[in-house]
Amino acid sequence: MDGGRKPGPERTNCPCPHAMPSPTLKVIGSTTGLPQEVPVMSYDIRAEALPERLTLVKRAHVAPDELGGWLHRAYQELFAYIAERDVPVTGPPFGRYASNDGIIVEAGIPIAAPIPVSGDLVLSSLPATDAATTCHVGPYERLLDASDALEKWIHDHGYERKGPYWEVYVSDPESSHDPETLQTVVIMPYRLPMY
Repeated sequence: MDGGRKPGPERTNCPCPHAMPSPTLKVIGSTTGLPQEVPVMSYDIRAEALPERLTLVKRAHVAPDELGGWLHRAYQELFAYIAERDVPVTGPPFGRYASNDGIIVEAGIPIAAPIPVSGDLVLSSLPATDAATTCHVGPYERLLDASDALEKWIHDHGYERKGPYWEVYVSDPESSHDPETLQTVVIMPYRLPMY
């Protein structure tokens, strides 16, 4: 993002303020070659019926190691385009992923009304759907823990995934100096199994 004031609502606290790392630790590798312990997030998962939301998006096939930089540039372009057209933003930016490895990605911003589009920006929507949702507090590098927890919840409740999942970036990473405090809502649509 551009560091200036963004159009639309201020980013607020995570809708799941009690989602905090539990005292449980897991051991992961590190660049020093020594194991490193990190907190394991305990996720509160909710079933929600979500309404359709109009969005302005930019889509791409992105290598996993280029995802952060691509998203940053995409959001700068999207916010600038929206600001030039004076259209209200109705929520925080999101990233929608067709796979967990970040190969197919859609960077988007919910908007209040359709606007003319140009270039590689397109109008789209987040679908009306039943979805499992949770709030992740911590670095983006550990977001797969949240999507894994949602997948397990969906399976354990007798459902199956329906289409891409998305992450709503509640915290602005440019104004948060501690990655452990970043708040992201992860949303995974589901349906009854198709037999």
